[in-house]
Amino acid sequence: MAAKPWQLAIEEVLSATGGTCTAKGQVVFTGIGTDTRRSLNGQLFIALKGDRFDAHDFIAKAVQAGAKGLLVHRKTAEMVQVPADVPVIEVEDTLLALQDLATYWRRKWKFKVLGVTGSNGKTSTKEFARAMLENHFRIHASHGSFNNHWGVPLSLLAAGPDCEVVIQEMGMNHSGEITRLAQIAEPDVTVVTMVGQAHIGELGSQEAVAKAKEELYLAAPNSLQLFNIDNEWTRAMWERAKDKLAPEKVITFSSFSASANVNLRVERMSHFSLVVTGTIANVKGEVTVPAACPSPWESLLRRFGRI
Repeated sequence: MAAKPWQLAIEEVLSATGGTCTAKGQVVFTGIGTDTRRSLNGQLFIALKGDRFDAHDFIAKAVQAGAKGLLVHRKTAEMVQVPADVPVIEVEDTLLALQDLATYWRRKWKFKVLGVTGSNGKTSTKEFARAMLENHFRIHASHGSFNNHWGVPLSLLAAGPDCEVVIQEMGMNHSGEITRLAQIAEPDVTVVTMVGQAHIGELGSQEAVAKAKEELYLAAPNSLQLFNIDNEWTRAMWERAKDKLAPEKVITFSSFSASANVNLRVERMSHFSLVVTGTIANVKGEVTVPAACPSPWESLLRRFGRI
């Protein structure tokens, strides 16, 4: 069965963002774009304002790159030259509009969202989750550093209509950021991998970092919440949450505690695989997990008996 095409009607954009547009018509966008250095054919160009650049200054380039519509929050001299068949949608703030559009898209297609944050291990957790789930579901996982106030909505909007699960990293530098990202993504499953000393410079203490990370659980109270009980800070989060949540809404994991719902640890490792043993829901098992894609060096090392 052919995949459903990515399509977003201008009426949907106006409804989701509260924007206004004089020329509506039957315009349908086939994607979202923010970079005029890439093709924008058929896409809605969102003029975001960053710390160093303001995309409103590149409206003409967006049109030249094939943008089918423009989402802006201020008018520029270049806009008088925008062709009549390229609608200009005006909003109060293009970043907020992008975020609202992402939430609309997430609700429209009803894919599940796994939200992942933590001082370390976010990307590894995302990739392990992708490897496990992609054999059972149609997966979209956030790319690179798409984990902040603009990256999360762009990642959600990149999920196609056929997507079943989005695995979304969520990063932060200041308190309140994770709360906002959770409001945008509305995660069904949440996990804080661990709390370390990253961002102490911005937040002042490890306790403040933990509080900022815990926002993910607090902002998604109806999610299935996964807790790492090996880390003192995330274990404390579990202690605070376990009596407030229904038992079916909590899963604990550990490498050392047999009382955890999921108890896994690496028994042996090589350059190319990990041997993982443990218990999941009282069922014991062992599995060999490839740690990297085979390389030309592997056969050479095996030939000389080095592995």
